[in-house]
Amino acid sequence: MSSTRASGALHNVTPYLMYRDAAGGIAFCIAAFGATERMRHVEPDGRIAHAQLQIGDSLLMVSQANPAFPEMPAVEDCEHSPMSLFLEVDDADATVERALVQGARLVYAVADRDYGRSGSVRDPYGYHWHITSPVRAA
Repeated sequence: MSSTRASGALHNVTPYLMYRDAAGGIAFCIAAFGATERMRHVEPDGRIAHAQLQIGDSLLMVSQANPAFPEMPAVEDCEHSPMSLFLEVDDADATVERALVQGARLVYAVADRDYGRSGSVRDPYGYHWHITSPVRAA
C-alpha cells in the first residue's frame, strides 16, 4: 500500500483514544509528552466529540466516550487497555519522569535495551505507553 500525504496529514494508521475524561487525557498528553492540540470539537453538552493532538510527526485522535456507541468504551471503563502506544522521544528518562509527575504509574523502569533506552508507564486513565529513545550511533 502506498499513499502520498501532505505534511501534517494523517498517517495510514492513526490511534483514536477514547476517554471518559477526554479533557484530562488531552491535558496529560500535553503536559507529559509535549503534545500540541490541533483542534477540538465540543458538543453543546460539553462532551468532547473529537480532538486531534500532534506529538512529533504523529497525530492522535481523542474523543469522550459516548453511551450511544458501546462498542467504543472509555479506557477508564476497561480493566486493562487492550492497546499500547510506542512513543519515540529524544530523552526517555525525562519523558517518563514527566509522565510520572502527571500521575502515570511506572510499569517498567527506563533502562538500556537492544533497541534503545526504554521504559513504560500506564497513564492515569489506563493507556500503556512504551517510551523509547533510539540507540545512538557511537
